[in-house]
Amino acid sequence: MRSRSIPSRSTRRRSAVALVAAALVAGALVATQPASAEELGVSPCGVPDTVPEPVAPPGPDAEARTRAEAGIAAVQTSGRITADLNRGREPGGGISQGAESTLSNFIADVQLWDVQRSRPQAQIALVYAAAVQADLTYASSGLEEPDGNVTPDEVLAVHRDVLSLCTLQLTGAELRTVLEQQWTPGDVRLPLGKLATSKDLTYVTDYTAPIGSRVSHVFFQGQPVAADALFTIALDSQLASGAYGFPGLRDATGRGNVGTTNLNALFQWFDAFEVASPDYAQRSIGVTVVPRGPGGLLPGAPLRVDVSSFEFTTNEARAIEARVGFGPTYSSQWSNPVDASLVRGTDETGRASVFPTIPSDASGTTQMRIDSIYTGTSFTIPIEVEDATFEPAPSTTYGTPSKILAKVGTPITLTVQVASPGPTNVIGEVSIYDGGKARAIASSALPADGSGRVVVTLPALSKGVHLIWVKYFGSQLQEPSQSKRVPVVIY
Repeated sequence: MRSRSIPSRSTRRRSAVALVAAALVAGALVATQPASAEELGVSPCGVPDTVPEPVAPPGPDAEARTRAEAGIAAVQTSGRITADLNRGREPGGGISQGAESTLSNFIADVQLWDVQRSRPQAQIALVYAAAVQADLTYASSGLEEPDGNVTPDEVLAVHRDVLSLCTLQLTGAELRTVLEQQWTPGDVRLPLGKLATSKDLTYVTDYTAPIGSRVSHVFFQGQPVAADALFTIALDSQLASGAYGFPGLRDATGRGNVGTTNLNALFQWFDAFEVASPDYAQRSIGVTVVPRGPGGLLPGAPLRVDVSSFEFTTNEARAIEARVGFGPTYSSQWSNPVDASLVRGTDETGRASVFPTIPSDASGTTQMRIDSIYTGTSFTIPIEVEDATFEPAPSTTYGTPSKILAKVGTPITLTVQVASPGPTNVIGEVSIYDGGKARAIASSALPADGSGRVVVTLPALSKGVHLIWVKYFGSQLQEPSQSKRVPVVIY
């Protein structure tokens, strides 16, 4: 079983925060260019024999070295944020190694920006979410500090382990393999080790598929990724070594050392842009498409679309509802509320089931869009619609009274059962009639569980013979039908 834990240090150096304190005491607040990865002595980006050692900046034993020599910006305020940038959380509040988060997504964007300054060919950044070590919180951390201020100490806490930034190359097929390696077979304790991606890389997961085949769609800038496409990936040296259970990164070629670090990248980004805001759009979601009628994906056929990973896990903006529509105009939309209950160990927080109908004129590759208007999450997924027309299945309706002989005033119920061949759910409305009377004496909806069975209490019946029968009005899935007439004698 591959290990998902962060590799332990054989020698623990003093934290980077200690350097800031020492530098403040020494008055060494001098602005200069950040130090290179080589000057800091951090891990190289080639394939090492062992997992590289995370390296913190030098501690008080090197107080003669200025703050600038550690590559740390010489300001009390590194930048500002407009809202919390948090790591993922588990139920109960612990840090999640499997949940997408606004902070790890932001770090991926930051590292791609920093690498592209010297390596403009870089297209994608990957960050192991569990290696991000502290949140950036909007609330002030001190009496004299305004809300939203990001101090050097807070930046240092995010990257207590200072690592070189590297580049390597992956084909589209290799990139998909790396994304599949987020799941560890047989690891019940940690089923998912989440990779954060920079904004241009998005993907869809089918959580019902077996491990190794869960990534159903990968997109770069909204377009499907071809297996033979070649991408330059930015990442830290630890992840590039294959740590955290990613042998697909260890085996990648076209490797290079950028000459900067994860810590420097964050300081430099705030120096360049000053203000950061969380991106509430999800970069990976779970989608499972389930046909609700016989025949599969046919024009006019009803579907169940199970959506997950639609919510972050702390105090972020809520997705509220998931919508599903079909191209090219997406004029018809189906939606259902999103359940934001936290899901342990995976990235499935934010679940909903939506029940759309494939357009009757759809044929071949049809675009299905899944989105939230509240967070900006939007994915367009191709589905293959078969060359046939969906036909509702036949149905058979039964009505069974609780008594066929009863005194006046005796309560009587009618058990209604609507059956249909195949594995389809039976839903819709039924009405109960007495003989040839045009007006129904009772009506009911079939339950949403699809069982097609409901028990209806009949109104008081007068003395005499009553021929009770049931009419089922049909649905998208089933044709209408009616039961035989059953005599009920009241005396």
